[in-house]
Amino acid sequence: MAILDDLRQAGAQAISAGASSARAQGIALRADFENLVRPNLDSILAEIAAITEDAIAGNIDTEQAQDDLKAQTDRVRTLILTMAELTLLAVQSIINAVIEAVRTVVNTASTHAVGFGLL
Repeated sequence: MAILDDLRQAGAQAISAGASSARAQGIALRADFENLVRPNLDSILAEIAAITEDAIAGNIDTEQAQDDLKAQTDRVRTLILTMAELTLLAVQSIINAVIEAVRTVVNTASTHAVGFGLL
């Protein structure tokens, strides 16, 4: 039962490490969103407004307006994909924190029991 108790302790520490990492990553992602997405999205919206105004004023034809608007929607897609990549990096950090917590407890317990770390 001592091994099971050690593993339960590892599980508790892993949950704690994962929760701490998730909080930190959540804060970082919010900052990334505010610093990356918001200003770029604002720029895209301003460009869409300018394209619309140019089309209404007759400065550009419908085909040009559609091409320009498509370019702006492509910018949105790229922006969201960038944010998704940052999210995946955050998830990997959480996974690493949980695995490291389990590794630490298991190695400590196994070193005490058999003289060397198992992980």
